[in-house]
Amino acid sequence: MSDTPFKYTSKFQSSVKASCAEGSCKRWGISEASLENLRPLLPPEVDLSKNIDLLGVAFNGAVVNRFNKNGDGIDTATAIGIKNYFINKPTNIEHNKQNIVGHIISAAFSSFGENELITEEAVKGSEDPFNIALGALVYKVVNPAFARMLEQTGEGEEFENVVSASWEIGFNDYYIAVGSDDLSEAEVVTEKSQIKELSKYLKAYDGEGQMDDGTLVNRLVVGSIYPLGIGFTATPAADVKGVIVENEKRVEITPDEISEAPNLAGEKIDTCNCESYTTLKKGEKNSSLFETETVNKENALTMDTKDLLEKIEGMLSEKVGDSQHVEEAAASVSKVMMEAIRQKDEQWQAEKAAKEALLDEANKAQESLAGELEEVKLTLADTQSQLDELAEAKRLREAKDLFNQRMASVTEDFELEEEDLQIVASEISELSAEEGAFSDYQTKLTVMWSHKTKAHIEEQEKKFDEQLTQAVEERLAELSETKASEAQASENSVEEILDNAEEESTAAILNNNEEASAEEPSLREKFSQAFSKETVTVKY
Repeated sequence: MSDTPFKYTSKFQSSVKASCAEGSCKRWGISEASLENLRPLLPPEVDLSKNIDLLGVAFNGAVVNRFNKNGDGIDTATAIGIKNYFINKPTNIEHNKQNIVGHIISAAFSSFGENELITEEAVKGSEDPFNIALGALVYKVVNPAFARMLEQTGEGEEFENVVSASWEIGFNDYYIAVGSDDLSEAEVVTEKSQIKELSKYLKAYDGEGQMDDGTLVNRLVVGSIYPLGIGFTATPAADVKGVIVENEKRVEITPDEISEAPNLAGEKIDTCNCESYTTLKKGEKNSSLFETETVNKENALTMDTKDLLEKIEGMLSEKVGDSQHVEEAAASVSKVMMEAIRQKDEQWQAEKAAKEALLDEANKAQESLAGELEEVKLTLADTQSQLDELAEAKRLREAKDLFNQRMASVTEDFELEEEDLQIVASEISELSAEEGAFSDYQTKLTVMWSHKTKAHIEEQEKKFDEQLTQAVEERLAELSETKASEAQASENSVEEILDNAEEESTAAILNNNEEASAEEPSLREKFSQAFSKETVTVKY
């Protein structure tokens, strides 16, 4: 059932014999009743006396409003919702979907214990137990050994209480019913946290089906439900067993009691029963474990052609007395069967070859896509590497530009020595790219190196030049006054000296006069040179 959209599955089983399962009659106070009341479920439109390859069976599928041996159960609303969805579903052996042996043709409700067919109106709103009863056709030619087994399930016969009918449902939600196997006497838990806590006791999750104090814990299926199939099995789980077998007898069916095949394939049923229960404090778990016995697949798929032909000959001999006609009819049936088998084999082989071809094509396409995907991955990795390199180069370039910009800003504002520039460069390289980080750093430099700003240095040089000019002017004024007084006192001496000198070295003076006058600086120049930046210190 892994291909269905349901989280959980559960199986409901009942034996195909008119008796109760293992003490359940005593447990529930049910008398062992015949299934003759279920005969109306057998096919009305199929003449089994002519369709000798068919076997009609009727049986109770499950008990409603009561929990089975697996601890699972359904209520009335669910039973009404899913009953007709079993019609036209195939039947198989041990839920082996490849081992189809028939199909369901009708469905109804029957009273619990008496097996009287009852209408849907009669069970609406009821909390008392009743049965879902089903009618089916079994194909004798598919598995004649199984068909003969069904024919011998009557009371006192060889296979009494051996064959059971098991139907499986898929569902997504469930509640917990505590206190009783009878739904009407149980308390239903609907809160998720409580369901989770109590789920550990469920048999479906390997629990004992009861709490430590012996309080029974069962699972009530609710919400969206879908019947998944019918299987004949040897593992009964419900409280009813039984099947009624019909080979030839034609019967009449009451339309109000029996549902025939609607077009319901492929649908799920919302039973709308989730809001009809009260809450008890307990809980849930997510899994479904259920054991089923299996049968030998090879034996189940083996067709005993010889026994089947002998059976057909015996049936035909009852209808016609001429042995020649019997042999001709048997030969005709054998020919038809072999031709049908041959056609099915050819069809199967063709379908198998087509599926293998599709699988091979799909594998090749997958390999091709895998190769292309690997190439795309390599290309993408190479592209990503190139992008990373470009991004790193861009980051380094932007970092370098930002560093140069910040260094230029610092050197524009400050007059720094080589050692100062090295310190600034180291600190700026560690700053983040955020503008605020550099602004804070500039503020710090302004405080620490206020005396090294170009503006401050220019201001100090201006003050120095002004003070130097003033000092030179004052000194020149003093020298001018001194020179004037000295000039008057020694005027006569100078004239005498000049006269004497003129007589002795007139020629030398004439030759050197031009050079001496060109090289001798003026008095202002002498003072300027004496009071330069290198020789004068100004205190602020």
